[in-house]
Amino acid sequence: MTVNDIGYLPTGSSKGAAKWSSLSEKLPGNTWGVGYSTYNKRLYTCGWNPDVVHVFDVRRKGDAFGYSYLPDVKNLYGIEPQFPVCSSIGQAYVTCFSGALNVINTTTNVAKQEKRVPAFSFNNAFSPDGRMAYFPAGNVLYALNMDSPNPAVPIPLSPQLDGSAHWVTITRNGDYAYCGGDPYGRYPRSYMARVDLSTQREAGLVKDFFDFAITHDVSFDNKKIFVGLGDAQTASGDLSVAVIDISQNARVASIFIPGDAPCQIACSPVAPRACATVQFNDFTGAVQVIDTDKNTYIGSIPTTTWAGAVGFDEYGNAYAALEDKVMVILRTKLDAMGNST
Repeated sequence: MTVNDIGYLPTGSSKGAAKWSSLSEKLPGNTWGVGYSTYNKRLYTCGWNPDVVHVFDVRRKGDAFGYSYLPDVKNLYGIEPQFPVCSSIGQAYVTCFSGALNVINTTTNVAKQEKRVPAFSFNNAFSPDGRMAYFPAGNVLYALNMDSPNPAVPIPLSPQLDGSAHWVTITRNGDYAYCGGDPYGRYPRSYMARVDLSTQREAGLVKDFFDFAITHDVSFDNKKIFVGLGDAQTASGDLSVAVIDISQNARVASIFIPGDAPCQIACSPVAPRACATVQFNDFTGAVQVIDTDKNTYIGSIPTTTWAGAVGFDEYGNAYAALEDKVMVILRTKLDAMGNST
């Protein structure tokens, strides 16, 4: 399959899995989470019903991209996998909502249970060199040396987070980890902690949000963190995204985007673009696009089902997890929305 602008990678019923049909099952979940491996050019997306990780080979063809199916990762520990995160040296972590943590070899696509991290974590992030992995778990950030058999080392976080650190972003130079946020909104706290990874100690709080953090990511130029917020209401409307200046470690802007609170926000690694997936009351959704240089909302790409997770590959193409497929949005489309090059 070749994509030239916007396309879809079918999963679920298109690959033989049962099609979800009831109203409750139309919530994000049948395809949940997307991750891209720069190590071997593969895209990973988690599927529920059955519990597998779908794998796609990504091939560049000039300005177009080709995708082909590879065998699913089926030997997962736990049920309801979500949020695959890939390293630069050939591993991927997948958390199952039941509590188990899986590490996948992205060459063989075989999963093993990771037992060196003692607490449940919604997601993780790798250092740029892939040698360290970090797992947020409430008031602790666990640091795991990928070259060592030893257990992960806990880094205490501020009690002000009150157990709310369930998402982590590593800056592109590997200097800091930003911890805070909960993709399911069960710990609604408006604080984020910054950890200095050279000292493995907390180095300040960001706490002037209008509402609780959900997920976040770092801009391509490593200057800002973009934070998806809960349903913050102000006199001027919803403030769906907060912008943190890394040099100041403070919120410097807020952005309104249409729709419910963002399910996930992700930043392009090569261009001034961020994508946030949102949902509407009619069970449709959208990928909302932000110019990260200008801190402005620049447009919407509608989806026919509720949109869940979102991520980017190394080329600046975006991938949004829908109910039973993955939407592919090429960088050329995102650039054109803001007339950027």
